[in-house]
Amino acid sequence: MSANLSARALGADGLAARVAAVLAETGFPASALRLEVTESVAVADPVRVRVVLDELRALGVRVSLDDFGTGYCSLSYLQQFPVDTLKIDRSFVARLDGPSRGQGEIIRLIVSLAVTLGLEIVAEGVETATQAEYLAELGCGYAQGFYFARPMRAAEIEHGPQMAQMAQTAQSPQMAQTAQMAQSPQMTQTAQMTQMAQMTQMT
Repeated sequence: MSANLSARALGADGLAARVAAVLAETGFPASALRLEVTESVAVADPVRVRVVLDELRALGVRVSLDDFGTGYCSLSYLQQFPVDTLKIDRSFVARLDGPSRGQGEIIRLIVSLAVTLGLEIVAEGVETATQAEYLAELGCGYAQGFYFARPMRAAEIEHGPQMAQMAQTAQSPQMAQTAQMAQSPQMTQTAQMTQMAQMTQMT
């Protein structure tokens, strides 16, 4: 399960303690929770963000740097931020359907950077087979977008026909992992996570 963190949430005191309390109350495993921080928010106050992210990761929560490539994040900041995943902004992915392959080279560089730093890489906003196939060729391990599935309720995630279609349309072992993750036992716990709505008060 993923949840976005806003600048307001990161600036508030006791964020990690509140997340820990919600996890304890719901019984949701910390390792199955991903909190996403946009690149622009992260660079606005890098010292504060690093402290908060360290506290969250100490709980076992995973952290993603969202919209990567749009927030002018320097490489030195990227090395300092305690994150697990880089999420390539959809603006780069959208251009993969165009005649120019220049955007592909940018994504290739981001993938290479993530591998060097030991980070997972996710492409956002994948809407066509061409984009999914090209991302797989570039070595992008995970992807998300309407090409795989539209937003669904918990019961649909567990039993819906879209899950089978996701597995069939995944064009590489890396992309197949995206479908497998959506069918994991952790995802079926989503129905039990109504109290996680408290997280929206932080975002």
